[in-house]
Amino acid sequence: DPIFRDYLRRSLFRDICGHVYGVDRQIAVYRAMFMNKPACAGSHLPWHQDRWPELDRNPLITIWTALDPATRESGCLQIIPGSHKRLINPSGFLTAEETVEHCRRDKVHLLELDAGEAALLHNWLLHSSDRNSSDRPRRAYSVCYMDAATTDSTGKSYKIAFDGGALA
Repeated sequence: DPIFRDYLRRSLFRDICGHVYGVDRQIAVYRAMFMNKPACAGSHLPWHQDRWPELDRNPLITIWTALDPATRESGCLQIIPGSHKRLINPSGFLTAEETVEHCRRDKVHLLELDAGEAALLHNWLLHSSDRNSSDRPRRAYSVCYMDAATTDSTGKSYKIAFDGGALA
């Protein structure tokens, strides 16, 4: 969709990627996806860090944009501030024991966002979300950016995001 393609190529996002990966680096999109938690439905997403073992280096940045209000009732993102500093479980999803150790309720911060607001997330940031118990949907658009020099052990290639790259 051209609207979402243009959105993920915004100059602000290019600047953010430049600060993290280097201004001289080409940036690729690992994934761009829509998330949907229907009204009074959806599922609980367990605590995890985003990790992709098929890649030779970890993508670090996700821009998560609320398309509808993301509230406690609608299953907004929950995060543990500072948890991005180390990879806790290489599989991504935490075990029950790791959840008890690292995700105490007093550490949890709710990322409540209005429609159109975005959150910049480090992919190792512990995050989760509850089911949507509200009477409206909770949709979001999530884009994960990575250094374009990243290689994939499956042979998959990724589209360049900025500067007239291959996204068309």
